[in-house]
Amino acid sequence: MRDMPTSKVYSYSEMLIEFGWVNLFAPVFPATALVSVLTNLVKVGAEKDSIGKFNKRGVPMGAADIGLMLDFFEFVAIIGTVNSVGIVIFTS
Repeated sequence: MRDMPTSKVYSYSEMLIEFGWVNLFAPVFPATALVSVLTNLVKVGAEKDSIGKFNKRGVPMGAADIGLMLDFFEFVAIIGTVNSVGIVIFTS
């Protein structure tokens, strides 16, 4: 089994942190998802020139799934759901 490239780990970690913020604080600030989408659109727009001009096309490699990162995403989703339910119950 080959190790995941460092750039992929960084990308998944960045997505996991953003997913955690959106998931954990949705009851407190419902517009978090909208802010996240707008932030990602701005980031893609800013990086699209450098992605197209300065990066070489990667070597295609097959993968069955995202590996251990899936467990992290599921954990954050479960904790976020419990957190959201707790916030709604205790503040209503």
